[in-house]
Amino acid sequence: MMADEPSRYEFGVTRWSLVLQGQKDGMPGDRARNELLERYHGAVNGFLLARLGDPHAVDEVYEIDVDRVKEKHPFLQRANKEKGRFRHYLRRILQNLIIDYHRRRQRPKGHQ
Repeated sequence: MMADEPSRYEFGVTRWSLVLQGQKDGMPGDRARNELLERYHGAVNGFLLARLGDPHAVDEVYEIDVDRVKEKHPFLQRANKEKGRFRHYLRRILQNLIIDYHRRRQRPKGHQ
């Protein structure tokens, strides 16, 4: 893949100003986080569906992702333009959520 090609899941070009705004408190940060969720919705769902293969599992993992973004979870705070592309960082976060999802499903009932 060439450097300027869109990613396989259409994550597109990162608007770092939006990511940085989303790291802030208050209404501007809330608006930015909502816009980030809208902007990446299709790519995130495509990525999750390709990895999980189950739309119900995708919904469950996506809901956790949305909750984390809206509550200004530390993962958004750690996004850093100097450390690399946001889409790579986001895919790593999603992969970690998938791993957590599988771990939760493997636990015996009553230990969750």
